[in-house]
Amino acid sequence: MSINLYNLLKRITTFFLALAACISVLELHAQIHAEFSVDATKGCIPFTVNITDLSGSTSATPFYNYDYLGGTQGGFTTSKVHTYTTPGTYRIHQFITTDIPANSYDVDIVVVASPTPVITLKSCAGNIVDVTVDAVYDQYLIDFNDGSAKQTAAPGSTTSYMYGSEGMKSVTVTGSFNPNTTTCGSKTSTVYALTAVVKPDIIDLRMLKQHTSAGSIRLNFNALQGQNYRIEQCVTGGTFLPVSTFTAGASGIQTYTDINLNTQANDYQYRIVAFNDCGTEIPSDIIYSVGIDATPANMVNNIFWNNDGPVNSFDVYRNGVVLVHLPGASTGYPDNAVICGFSYTYQTTATYTTTTLSGVPHKSYSIDTTIIATSTVIPPTLTDVNSTMNGNTATISWTNAVGISSYNLYVSQNGGAYSLAAKPGSSPYSYSVPNTSDRYCFQLTYSDNCNNTSLPSNLTCPVTLQGVQTGSNIILSWTPYSGYNSGAVSYTVQKIDEAGNVLTEIPATGTTYTETVTLTEPYLNYRIKVTTANPAFTTGFSNNSLFKFEAQVFVPDIFTPNGDGVNDHFIVKSKYVSTYNITIYTRWGEVVYVSSDINAGWNGMNNTEYAQDGAYTYKIIGTDIHNNEFIHTGTLTLAR
Repeated sequence: MSINLYNLLKRITTFFLALAACISVLELHAQIHAEFSVDATKGCIPFTVNITDLSGSTSATPFYNYDYLGGTQGGFTTSKVHTYTTPGTYRIHQFITTDIPANSYDVDIVVVASPTPVITLKSCAGNIVDVTVDAVYDQYLIDFNDGSAKQTAAPGSTTSYMYGSEGMKSVTVTGSFNPNTTTCGSKTSTVYALTAVVKPDIIDLRMLKQHTSAGSIRLNFNALQGQNYRIEQCVTGGTFLPVSTFTAGASGIQTYTDINLNTQANDYQYRIVAFNDCGTEIPSDIIYSVGIDATPANMVNNIFWNNDGPVNSFDVYRNGVVLVHLPGASTGYPDNAVICGFSYTYQTTATYTTTTLSGVPHKSYSIDTTIIATSTVIPPTLTDVNSTMNGNTATISWTNAVGISSYNLYVSQNGGAYSLAAKPGSSPYSYSVPNTSDRYCFQLTYSDNCNNTSLPSNLTCPVTLQGVQTGSNIILSWTPYSGYNSGAVSYTVQKIDEAGNVLTEIPATGTTYTETVTLTEPYLNYRIKVTTANPAFTTGFSNNSLFKFEAQVFVPDIFTPNGDGVNDHFIVKSKYVSTYNITIYTRWGEVVYVSSDINAGWNGMNNTEYAQDGAYTYKIIGTDIHNNEFIHTGTLTLAR
C-alpha cells in the first residue's frame, strides 16, 4: 500500500512538472512574434533605412528581405541597414526561424529620384524677396545665404524675407520627406533685391532706317542693375504694347533696336516701364520717332518731318553741320542755298521739353537722307575774266564757279569771229598765241551739273607787244587790254633783266612808246604792265620784246667772182662789231685770204692767181661794241 501510494505520488509530481514545463514554453511562445520598425518609409536616392527589431526573440535570429514585393523567398540577410539606389516601391520582409504563429512581418518603402525643387523668386520693394516652393516634398528648408537662420517652409507656400541691403542675392531651397530628416533635392537661385523701383531714364531715340517694312529704330536709356524693364511701343497714336521685357544685368547705358517697322508711313512712340515682381510699375516719359523727307525742286531742297510730342526745338543738319535752328512747332524748311547737281545730306534732330533724370533734354534723331539739287536756272555769267601774257602764252584766269561740269574757252584773232579754243578744267588756263603781233580776245561760258549753260563772259584781251629798232630808237607798240570788267586804267613800260626783275618803269600814254638808246647795254628787254581800277584783280603783263646788242655777223655762203659785177666779192656784213679779223682756208688748210677790214671783201684771188672753184672754210675773230670777244666759223663756196 505504501509503495503504491509512493509511486502514485511520484507520477502525479512528474505530471505536474511536465505540465509546468509546457506552460512555460507556451508562455515563451506567446512573448515572441515577428515585428520591426524603420526610421523612414519614404526618401530620395540614395536612401538608407535603419531597422529596429521588435520581435523580442533572444534565441531565434530574424532575417530580412529588402525587396519582398514579389513574394521572393531568397535574398535574406540579417543586416538591419540597407541603402536603395534605384527609385521604386519596396517591401521589407522580416522572418524569424521558429515555430510560432506570427513568424514574419512586412513594411513598405517608397524611394524617389531626388527631384530638384521648383522655386519662384520675386523681388519686391524694400529689399524684400518672396520665395515660393512647389509641393513635391513634405517640407522645405530655405537658406537666404546671408548668415541668417534657415527657415522651414510647407509645400506650396510663400516665404517673405527682407535683406539688409540692395544687390544680387542667392537663395538655396532644399526639400525632404517626413519623418526622414535626410535632405533631398536642392536648388540655388539668384535674385536682385531692390530698395525701390526707379523711373526709367530714356536718353534718346534714333531712326536707323526709313522703310515700308524693314525700318528700324534704336532706343538708348540708362538702366539699373536688377531692375525689370518692359519696353512698350505705340504706332501713330494707338495703344502701347510690349515689344521687349528684360532684367538689367548691370547698370549703365542700354540699347534696344526695334526692327521690321514701317517707318516710311508710321510714326512710333516708345516708353519704358520699370516694375518689380510684386506689381509696382513706374513708366518713363514718352519719346517719339522723327521721320524725314527731302525733295529737290528748282534751286531749292524742301525738307519735311513729322512733329509729335512736346518738342522744344528742331535742328536741321546739312552735311553734318547745323543748317538752321527752328522752333518746336516747325514741320519743314526750304533750303535754297544749294548748287545744282550737288549732293546734300539732311538730318533733323528734335529736342523735347522732357529730360533725363540728370536734366538733359530728350532727343530724337531722324535718318540721314541724301538728295541731289536740281535747277533749270541759267547760271550766273562770269564777269571777272582777265588775261596776261607770259612769253608767247596767254594766261586766262577767272573765279572758279561752283557746281561746274565744264568750261568753254572761245578765242577771236584780230577782231574775227569767236571759235571754241579749249575746254579748260578750271582757272587759270594757258593758251599758246600763234603770233604776238596779232590781237587775241577771249570769252568763257560754263555749264553747271544740270547742263544749264551760262551766257558768254566779259571779253578779255591781253596786251601783245611788238618792238622795232630804227637806228638808235626803240619803237614799242601794243594792242589795248580788255578785261577786269572796266579794262585797263594805265600802261607802264617796264625794262627788265634776264631774270625778269624790273629795272625801270616808264608811264606810257596810249599804246606806243619810243626810246632812244645809247647801246651801252648788251640787250634791252621790254614789257607792258597793265593796271586796272579794281585792286581786287591782279596786274596784267604783255609778252616781252627783246633787243640784243651783241656782235652779229652775216656771212654769205657762196659768191661768183666772174667779173660780171654781181656777187663778185665775198663780203661779211656785221652789227655791233668793234674789231674784226677773217681768215679763209682751202680744204687742205692753206690760207688764201686774211683781212681785218670788215668793209673789204675777198675777190677770189690767191695772191696773183685765181683761186680754184670749190669749198673753203673761214674763221672770224673779233670783239663787239662792249669789247666782248667772239669767234665765228663756217664754210663758203666759190663758183665762177
